[in-house]
Amino acid sequence: MKKLANLFFFILVSLSCFSQEIKFKEYSYTEFFKMIEEEKDTIFKLKDAIIQFDATIDSIYRYTRTRDSLGNFILNSARKDSIQITKALDLNNVHFLSGEYYNGAGLLFMVFHKKVTLKNTSEITFGNSLFKETFYFSVDKDLVDLSSTNYMKNTVGIIKIEDCTFLKGVRALNVFELDDDQISRTQVDFSKCMIYPLESKNNLHSLFDLKSIITLTISECIFKGKGRVSIHYGGKCKIFFLSENSFIEPLVEITENQSYSDVYIYEISKNVFENPLLVQFDPSGKLVFEWEQLKNGVISNLSYQRSLSKLVTSNDFDYFESYVNPNIFSKYIDKYRVENTETFREESKLYGQFYKKFKESQDIESANKVYIDLKDLQTARFKFIYQENPSFKTFFTWKINQFLKVFSAYGTEPARAIIFSLNVILAFALIYLFFPNSWDKHGKNRIIDRYAFFMKYMNKDAGIHEVYLEGQEEELMQYDQFKSVVESYGKTVPKFFAITALPLYKWAVSGTRLSAFFLKRIDIMKGTWSDLPQKKRFWKSFLLIGAFLIAMIYDIFIKMLNALMLSINTFTTLGFGEIPIKGLPRYLAIIQGFIGWFMLTIFSVSLISQLLN
Repeated sequence: MKKLANLFFFILVSLSCFSQEIKFKEYSYTEFFKMIEEEKDTIFKLKDAIIQFDATIDSIYRYTRTRDSLGNFILNSARKDSIQITKALDLNNVHFLSGEYYNGAGLLFMVFHKKVTLKNTSEITFGNSLFKETFYFSVDKDLVDLSSTNYMKNTVGIIKIEDCTFLKGVRALNVFELDDDQISRTQVDFSKCMIYPLESKNNLHSLFDLKSIITLTISECIFKGKGRVSIHYGGKCKIFFLSENSFIEPLVEITENQSYSDVYIYEISKNVFENPLLVQFDPSGKLVFEWEQLKNGVISNLSYQRSLSKLVTSNDFDYFESYVNPNIFSKYIDKYRVENTETFREESKLYGQFYKKFKESQDIESANKVYIDLKDLQTARFKFIYQENPSFKTFFTWKINQFLKVFSAYGTEPARAIIFSLNVILAFALIYLFFPNSWDKHGKNRIIDRYAFFMKYMNKDAGIHEVYLEGQEEELMQYDQFKSVVESYGKTVPKFFAITALPLYKWAVSGTRLSAFFLKRIDIMKGTWSDLPQKKRFWKSFLLIGAFLIAMIYDIFIKMLNALMLSINTFTTLGFGEIPIKGLPRYLAIIQGFIGWFMLTIFSVSLISQLLN
């Protein structure tokens, strides 16, 4: 009976938070600012009020919302001069009804010189305004559900803060956890704002911890300066978007509160996190998270907090100061999380959770990026183990991981392995180019023979085809001897041999005859060079040198091709039972064969891994 009475009392108290009858005072925008101006104190306080747009006197507070060329919404106001607010504002349960989304009223082009505090506000619009002191927005137990009144036309209130600059940070939070049945039907939206850090002892840059509103959006904002940006999502908040923001200098910690709703949308995407992101949430949930927005990965916020006292060498330990100290932060990332076994396991587990999340959602590209970051962490750990216990095993484990990153990004990029292999093949081919091998029968004499041919041609009273045939005489003589044998024995053997042998002879010499025929047609010089008239030497010199250079280019190309084929043959460990090179390159070829076997094996494993994924 006692439990039932307590339950009834609890429900009654909870409902009273929303059903309590509050009589709101009503003012126009003009009357509101007039009251601020007439306030004699340095702080203007107002509670339980509705600021209603009055078209007859509030035209300077009207705005229209249009789209720019990129399709983004922007606020437009006929007034461009700023209104100076020199008093601190303390507003509790004060709501600024703005009318329609596209055409309404709001606090545009304002300069707030003192602190602005909004408590339990359900609707207000700030635009193009400057906050010189800290901006406070909070929700507490005095929260009133404005949607249950006749004032709110929509089912959800909107707190829109757009194109504003906050010189001393933002604090948007629940003062304490509200009852389970309490939720503010309000959307809080910070967009296109410039936010500088708070001036506080705990080095807090900005805080967003709204667990009892329906929607929190932070988009296209730039967080300038150092310090700690603390963002919490979950609780009774059903929709949370952190999108397209820039966090260049501050450390950012994102924490997930226990969600009280089965229907929710949480998304962290398209931001820029320059520093490693401090996370304290389960990535395997419904959270939409893009790994590409991270420049330096993630670290466990809990592990970092637990390690702070061990990272500080001085006796005067200050938690908040140490938390954002760049030297301590770097020490944790580069040293402590690698060397401390328990911390290393916690950090590896966090990466493993992200990897599992992306794999389950078939986002293979993001999964591979997480895997690479995880392997980088493991490689740093292997280096530490080797330094602590030098041995061939620990050294090989460390170095093989380094090689795998360069060669194939730890098996996630088989294409990189192909490129790396091609570079090895080309490097060895360059070496083989300057050494003779049995695949190139002319070898280093190829270019010398080319010089000798042209010089002989210019000093002999014969056509170029004749000089060419003279050089092929030894080879042609062998074929002529074969023809003589066929003709002499043609009548004493079956006709099959004579009939098939002569075409074979013609085919064997056809290449040489064809080359000679072509050279005869392009012969430009009759007689010797010394017999040419002086007036013909210039242009014939030009033609001869051109022909010589073309022949040289062909020779060099063939030599390079032979070196490349030799390198490919050696790299792929084909071998053909011999090593067709002599001298020092012979031993380099053995090394290249081992490298090729090793690399091709890893490439095969990487390719199979990606195919299975």
